[in-house]
Amino acid sequence: MQKINAISKGRKNQTQGFQYRGIDDVMNELHPIMAECGLFVVPTVEAEERTAGQTRNGGAMNYTRLKIKFTFYAEDGSNIEALVIGEAMDSGDKASNKALSVGLKYAMLQVFCIPTEDDKDPDAESPVMAPAPQQQPQKRATQNMARQAHGSNKPQPAGGPDTADQRNEINALLGACYKDNKPIFTEAEINSVPAKRMTETAPQ
Repeated sequence: MQKINAISKGRKNQTQGFQYRGIDDVMNELHPIMAECGLFVVPTVEAEERTAGQTRNGGAMNYTRLKIKFTFYAEDGSNIEALVIGEAMDSGDKASNKALSVGLKYAMLQVFCIPTEDDKDPDAESPVMAPAPQQQPQKRATQNMARQAHGSNKPQPAGGPDTADQRNEINALLGACYKDNKPIFTEAEINSVPAKRMTETAPQ
């Protein structure tokens, strides 16, 4: 831990817009340090769950959830174990690979308490909760849902209109189903996505 540098959230999810630390960032930082310290890690998948679904466009969507035990060994044979859950979705055959990578990344981040440059102490802020809004009548709620579905008064995201690939991925995720063909998202949740995010053409 004394040798590990902070790993900032320098990557951006293009679909949802959040910053994150990739598995490559973690591996590149830890590999030389673990080699120097005579430390290595062995993964063991203890449980596996698979669900096959279908996207709105008729494509396959595979969901994998793995319970993985990572055992960290030192040169003298001593070891510690970390048990984590890795989850991933993929339209091809990479769901298990992604779940393993996610599990390893978070095992490393939490075992070694790797800091990030943009983390803030939760005690540094004391947010004030706003009073709960009064529930609107059913008619008003229905009208608001209809406006949301058609993108009325909805500003564009700060990054500009979504690309065609982003809209296709949004449509695929919204149309995903469980193995029993039950939709993952409710109709209300789907309607909450502005229509412009799925139909408007991004500038070239």
